[in-house]
Amino acid sequence: MKRFHFRLDPVIRYRKHLEQTAQIKLAIAEQAVISCRNKINDLKRLRKIFSNELAHEEKKGINAQTYQMYKQYIEKIDRDVVSEQQRLKEAIMSRDRKREDLKTASIKKKSLEHLKGIEQSRYTEESNRLEQKIADELTVSRRKLMVS
Repeated sequence: MKRFHFRLDPVIRYRKHLEQTAQIKLAIAEQAVISCRNKINDLKRLRKIFSNELAHEEKKGINAQTYQMYKQYIEKIDRDVVSEQQRLKEAIMSRDRKREDLKTASIKKKSLEHLKGIEQSRYTEESNRLEQKIADELTVSRRKLMVS
């Protein structure tokens, strides 16, 4: 009996490739989200340091030019935080889209693998029936030879 051959095996391999590609893209998107969060935390930490430093300098006495320089730098950090938070929102949306793409690719691959399993079961059942039929015919022909 010939071996089972599923005619859509190349499609399954292609779907696996698409799923792996989607997994890689999701991992990259996840890294982008983590990177944004780390950058926001770093900026907030930096803002806190300079705010504390400004408060300390104010207690000691500070000239207007230095005060203005500190304030402008702190405002720049605030703008950077807002910008990075917007980037984080976009990264999260991108990551969610990539997750949905992975889910879709996985479902498509699994449906083909399920179809392959069904086809293979049918093939196995059919070949078992055929083997049983051949065995039954041999038994019948032997009995006929013994009787005659």
